[in-house]
Amino acid sequence: MRKEVEMPGVRRFLDRSVARAGAVFAVAGLLGSAAPPPVTAETIVQRFAPGEQPPSGTQLAPPVSAITQRTNLPSSFYVIPWFTVDLDDPGATTTLFAIRNEQEADNEVTVEYYDPSFGSLGDEFVVLGGMQVLTRNVRDAGLAESGVVSGFIRILADAPVTVDTFQITPSEAFASGGVPVDVSGGGLCTSWRSRFLLGGGFSGGTVLTLLFNQPLGPGEPSLRGTAYNEAGNEINTFSITTDEFAIQVPASDLVLPGNPFGSLTLEFLAPEEEGAIVNTGAVQANYDALGLFSVAIEGHCLDEVGPIL
Repeated sequence: MRKEVEMPGVRRFLDRSVARAGAVFAVAGLLGSAAPPPVTAETIVQRFAPGEQPPSGTQLAPPVSAITQRTNLPSSFYVIPWFTVDLDDPGATTTLFAIRNEQEADNEVTVEYYDPSFGSLGDEFVVLGGMQVLTRNVRDAGLAESGVVSGFIRILADAPVTVDTFQITPSEAFASGGVPVDVSGGGLCTSWRSRFLLGGGFSGGTVLTLLFNQPLGPGEPSLRGTAYNEAGNEINTFSITTDEFAIQVPASDLVLPGNPFGSLTLEFLAPEEEGAIVNTGAVQANYDALGLFSVAIEGHCLDEVGPIL
């Protein structure tokens, strides 16, 4: 039994011009009797061949083949796995983040903004003084003229920094937490476990934010998982096929109906080709009670030997 779910395309903004993305990801689970229709994915975005540099003007940007593929990782490397901002309404949702220099000396920091398909939205370079904190509202980053912009942010520094982030909706006096991924500190793993809350006071359910170090595209799944109920009994299995590096997935799309609480195990998959390296990623869950509160919790890495970049 399988079911395929397609997420509707959203607007992307590249170099201040609007591009409509028809990209979809497929969620295959034990939910239906018929074979799933063919997976299709097409995104109108700026792409880069392996070895080419995004037009950010910085040597810190890697090839597009993997978000962490570099010859020399910086001392601090964080990824904010999902940001969103509505540029048409000052009272609508935006994303804030802060970077703190954790040393007494100056620290060179590069902030890179990307759409989910790794299309460059822009970057900035700053020098932080000793113990200085840089705060940013993505609304002020100049990513586009209008519309809703979403994606992920990479933060690379020559010396140790710490990062925090959250989203706010001023018109509703509402905030939602976020969890930056500390790549340099081992934040990417192959196997993960996370909870889901789809009932009781959590009227908004659970949304998973998934960061793929190297998505495998429409030809093969990039992630597979298993859902368990609160008693620990297996409910169903599922897989996710995507060519995007950052996506958000409602947990209700991954779990059979009638299971309000439980857990998920998720594994980022390597290409099927012989000799392919182990793949990695990151998992974050947002538990939401509509209009009341929202809590972000990082998933639990299950890797025994540590992450492989």
